[in-house]
Amino acid sequence: MNFQSHVSRSGGLRLSLADVITRLEQSPDLKRQRRYEITSAIRVACKALGLPTAAVAADPNELLPRLEALPLALTGCGARCARSG
Repeated sequence: MNFQSHVSRSGGLRLSLADVITRLEQSPDLKRQRRYEITSAIRVACKALGLPTAAVAADPNELLPRLEALPLALTGCGARCARSG
């Protein structure tokens, strides 16, 4: 597999969200609908950030603050969606 790697601040390698999508798509344990939901959510998050999935490190400690700072309108998530999350 060809994974997009990112170098963390500590010097270790990390996977990108493109890598996560690739792994999810190859996972036999996930039902097709669940796989679609997860990969779609990843793509929406990257679109809201204005970045391709390969350019976003799959590091929740860095990703979550960036997503939380976005207006809900950019994520496509309305008030009902925000309450359920």
